[in-house]
Amino acid sequence: MNIKHKMKQIGGLVIVMAALMSFTSCLNALNKTNAGDIEKLLQEKYGAEFQVISIGNRLASPGMDTVTAYCRLKSDSRVVFEAQMNVSNQLVTDNFVKRVVEVQAEKKLEEYFSREGIQAAVYATVFPVPEDVDYRNADYYQILKDTPEVSFTFKTVVSESKNDNKLYNAITNALTNYYQLNNSIKCGTTAWNISADQYDECVEKMRKGSYPPKTFFEKYSPIGTATVAIVDGKVNLESSDFRQMFYK
Repeated sequence: MNIKHKMKQIGGLVIVMAALMSFTSCLNALNKTNAGDIEKLLQEKYGAEFQVISIGNRLASPGMDTVTAYCRLKSDSRVVFEAQMNVSNQLVTDNFVKRVVEVQAEKKLEEYFSREGIQAAVYATVFPVPEDVDYRNADYYQILKDTPEVSFTFKTVVSESKNDNKLYNAITNALTNYYQLNNSIKCGTTAWNISADQYDECVEKMRKGSYPPKTFFEKYSPIGTATVAIVDGKVNLESSDFRQMFYK
């Protein structure tokens, strides 16, 4: 290969690298602009401070007329939610109030697990949540009282337990207490028994994003899993081999 040809190759590489650097710089600037706009719109709507933690699709992307952001309530880092803004810098939709209510539910169920002597972390999904709820007055119990058709589903991560009877009793008792003390709410959970050395990482990542799919938990090679629901005030196991599902 002659020197002239090699210089052309190097020159081409430099141009490509410069273009990539320019694109990355523009993208970072765009992210900061979008993030600032969304944070301002959320603050105006709810009277609280927010932080955009990541940007999904962008307004500058072909065919996109909205930008989606994952946001966090500064006063409670567990409240992570999605918000969308359109090309007119208007907030199109967000699930902030829904997540406020869900986090309240998560903390309550975790409290019940703690009383049973089990370390567990919960991700909740509630349906429906009234649209006109002020998040500052989004009283979890009042919503349950005013919305009898509301139901909760939970995804629960349990730190490795070697006592199958204790784990069985903890999950069933926690859900039963939840049902009885919360307006006979419909509720159920899928629980994953995660090894102690992976538990903290799993919980940290679970709380950073949106609703975690089943595949998220499977990445941590759970010791076992089971689904439990409260039906008409009674424990209903998806499988009669509940304990074997946890301890294969």
